[in-house]
Amino acid sequence: MNIGNPHEMRVLALAGPVIELCGAGVPISFVPRPPDDPTVRQPDIRLARESLSWEPKTDLRGGLTATIARFAVELGVTLGSHTTHSPLSAPAMRRAATLTRAR
Repeated sequence: MNIGNPHEMRVLALAGPVIELCGAGVPISFVPRPPDDPTVRQPDIRLARESLSWEPKTDLRGGLTATIARFAVELGVTLGSHTTHSPLSAPAMRRAATLTRAR
């Protein structure tokens, strides 16, 4: 069952807010897509709506803020007083990416 936001978003459009919210001045790298990479990233959540009466309630910015805060805890990174604009260093971002891939 797909659980997600049914609004499609390009990865590039997502990268900007992630970098902004982390406060990390990391560059965006463009790499070739893997052959099996999906071209549409828009989950069909009809089954969740019908079976669970479920709808997404968290907006993108709120979800990113919560996710960044959680990774900060997991990585032992101290964020500033304003979570939405707290700097997360480039090394911490790399550790977060490694942690994500390892799961």
